[in-house]
Amino acid sequence: MFLKFVFDKGKPIPAMKLQQEVYPYLRETLKLKSQMSCNIPRQVAGCYKTLHKQKKAKWQKVQFSPSSMTFSYKRDFAISENMVKITTINGRKAYSILNYDYAKQYFDGSWKYQASKVVK
Repeated sequence: MFLKFVFDKGKPIPAMKLQQEVYPYLRETLKLKSQMSCNIPRQVAGCYKTLHKQKKAKWQKVQFSPSSMTFSYKRDFAISENMVKITTINGRKAYSILNYDYAKQYFDGSWKYQASKVVK
């Protein structure tokens, strides 16, 4: 629905403007959580902005995979040394993770997390 909206304009749409247009649809029709409904327009707008900046790239419809999603740290996901908690359409789910000794350095408090891409 909103990919067509962006494509038909023939030029990039700022993320906030796109979010204002599609947020109600994402929340009410697709029943997405609020942070997910903010991340999706931002990702789409960013993709088309990058496409527009590339001199040799032709304006085209971009295909997005329903098997991946960008999550914001502390809003959509949280991670600790042995667990990751992910916000889903059906609420927050916790999953145990296997952590190797070399990876424990990433949980000592010196690292900052921002976003992650979850891929099926």
